Amino acid sequence: VDLLALLLLAVSPHLALLAQLGLSRVREFDADLAAARFTGDPAGLASALAKIERVSRSWRRWFLPGWGNPEPSWLRTHPATEERVGRLLSLARGPADHSLAPAEEGLWPGVSRPRRGPRWYPGGYWH
Repeated sequence: VDLLALLLLAVSPHLALLAQLGLSRVREFDADLAAARFTGDPAGLASALAKIERVSRSWRRWFLPGWGNPEPSWLRTHPATEERVGRLLSLARGPADHSLAPAEEGLWPGVSRPRRGPRWYPGGYWH
């Protein structure tokens, strides 16, 4: 029995999992870019991500008081929020090309651009 073949057989599921996690992180960045193109507002998306992170961090502090050591970045399904916000803010500062500007007919045929921004009401409800 070849020892190298047994080692490869034992390690391959872990390598496949790490590749899948890496692909998931790349897809999150792609989803952020698509959302920035669709809305034309990368700064607004960055603000929303930062707010979600801030709220979830406060909930974790209350319900999981021992939560202090985050998992390594290569074991995460999503990139760090700070990195996602940084990329979106770099798009907001001015892309090298004008591909972020939403088309007049929208990103997809039959889907029009939003007519107005969301409205906020007391109690925090949006619509």
